[in-house]
Amino acid sequence: MPTECFLLVCWVLMQMVKASDDGHCFHLPPSQCPPRNEICRCKRAPDEGSSSVGCCHINTEYELKEGLACAGVYPQGMKEGSVDRLQTTALHIQNATLDRLDVSAAAWKTLISFSVTDSKIQRLMGEFSDVSLVCLNLSSNFLIEMDHHALNSLQKLAMLDLSYNNLTSLPLINVAQPHFQLDISGNSQLNCNSITELMKAAKKKKNNLHFRNEKNETFCSLSYNFDWFNATQIISLDQVAVINKLNEECPKSEKFSCTCSAYRTDLVGGQQPTFTAKVDCSKQNLTELPPNLPANTIFLNVSHNNITSLDLLSTDPSYHYLREFYADHNYIDSIAKLEGTRFIDNFAVLSLRSNNLSSILTYILSNTFDRNNFPHLVHLGQNKLVCNCSTAQTLKWWLRTNTRNVVDYNEVLCSNLPERVIDLNQSKVCPFQTDWTDYIYYIIAAEIAMFLLLIGKVTYDYWVFKTHGYLPWPASKMPKMPCDWVFET
Repeated sequence: MPTECFLLVCWVLMQMVKASDDGHCFHLPPSQCPPRNEICRCKRAPDEGSSSVGCCHINTEYELKEGLACAGVYPQGMKEGSVDRLQTTALHIQNATLDRLDVSAAAWKTLISFSVTDSKIQRLMGEFSDVSLVCLNLSSNFLIEMDHHALNSLQKLAMLDLSYNNLTSLPLINVAQPHFQLDISGNSQLNCNSITELMKAAKKKKNNLHFRNEKNETFCSLSYNFDWFNATQIISLDQVAVINKLNEECPKSEKFSCTCSAYRTDLVGGQQPTFTAKVDCSKQNLTELPPNLPANTIFLNVSHNNITSLDLLSTDPSYHYLREFYADHNYIDSIAKLEGTRFIDNFAVLSLRSNNLSSILTYILSNTFDRNNFPHLVHLGQNKLVCNCSTAQTLKWWLRTNTRNVVDYNEVLCSNLPERVIDLNQSKVCPFQTDWTDYIYYIIAAEIAMFLLLIGKVTYDYWVFKTHGYLPWPASKMPKMPCDWVFET
């Protein structure tokens, strides 16, 4: 190997190690920039060796192309037979105003360190190809968009600086180096999901992803979907790590795998937001509730399973903070286990639609409804209860008086009758025993009728006696009493 080539290879390797260790790409001081009145906007940096080039005050793609050419950086195919004899390995472009920057250009193929800083470039287009970049600095450029695969081919990349731009999402980043350094500070609108996905990818490759300037400078935007509005929360990178940890604590086994995500934040004065967790274990063929929920789990969905019991709601401490519980389409036959639990005192949503409830212990729910002013939403529809006189007299009334809480009160059905509970007719389902009190009204009516007849008879007899002078037949046939002889004389 010629001596010059050997020295060049050694220098390239040293630059790769240096860039990886100190985390800084080649930077041309502004004092060494070519004056604005010079035609050539790019120049070699002698103090950094002949392989480093700096470009300043670029306003068009043509100026950049011409500047690189006059500095001795010749893209392949630009001029027949021309090559970059000096092997430019470090390039710094600053104070450039371009609509976009094409990173697929041949001019970057020999670079190990590439910096574009303090410029106004909103879009990064194309994809790096056949480039051995170790350090890439794209900070302070007002970047709002990067092609999704722009950086995906950079296998040797060890330092990436995307700080102080306007990015909302990260492109695919190949975290192939064992100590990859990333700076995304100053992008407050960056979606947190992009960061968590990158963390997962790095962990999968067992590489150490190190964030630079993460304390008090790196934030991202987390979206929340509520029933009535959408909201965003700006959170720190430390909190993103907490969210990412949810996946590690999420219930899973060889037979099932739940999904976990951040749900909402509890804001406490003077403290960092505390994240609450949302756990989805629906359609997992579960026969019982999943144990060991992540810390601060307030939402659990176990719908469409084969669960029969609610025991863990009263025995597992990880269920103590649960506020929203969805267990539709299971085989739960009783809510008795909810009595005395933390959940029944503090829940916001309890959904047990399409289960095997044969009765509803109303007092368990009523105690909570009466004690708290905030709404507790209960879903009990499509359960088929055993309907009897008690159901018609008590449960029907309870459903009608708690429509604010029991959302689907009109969908609670009877198993032994083709009716809804709220349509039960008490006279049909409540048998009455026959006794003498059932005829009291008939007896009273008969007595009144006899009394009226008696008055009528006495009146008639009096009239006959006054007009005709003789007594009615019963009186004339009666035997004389001793006192009657006295009156006759």
